[in-house]
Amino acid sequence: MARLSPPLDRIKPWRIGIYTGGEVIGDGLWKLPFIRALRSAFPNAHIIWIARSHTVYAGSLAPVVEGLLDTVLDDSGVIRRISDLFKPRPAIGPFDIILDTQRTVWRAFYLRRLLSRQPRGLMIAPASTYLFSDIKPEPGQQLPRHLGRLFVQWIEWLVQEPVQLDRGIELPA
Repeated sequence: MARLSPPLDRIKPWRIGIYTGGEVIGDGLWKLPFIRALRSAFPNAHIIWIARSHTVYAGSLAPVVEGLLDTVLDDSGVIRRISDLFKPRPAIGPFDIILDTQRTVWRAFYLRRLLSRQPRGLMIAPASTYLFSDIKPEPGQQLPRHLGRLFVQWIEWLVQEPVQLDRGIELPA
């Protein structure tokens, strides 16, 4: 397991940003256990879902993520093109923690700009073998192949303990 010393204070009201490309219904469903685990790990955090394009968390699955995500930025336009690197920082930060679900180097580089500076924020980004991450896998560590499990492992890196998953789905009436 990657080491963060000491583990993050789970009670602190962290400002956490999760950057995604967007979600259709299938993506939205398999990411739900990750979102639940993140909320459970950080109950007082302000969790912001930053979707580059459309996400079902702002539409059909909005009732399902109510209480789990504090803000959903649908079709946010954050870092769509490499030329965005040269534009001013958007007014959505700063974040204490950023989890970048994409694997694009220039996007990870851009997202680092959204971290808080005092105290310095933490980022986990798989781009270029975790080059931009503050927490990285141990050398030789086998990472889960399924992205849902990988995202949950990131939470485990932050809290330094195993995370229990809730895979049940309660659909609103």
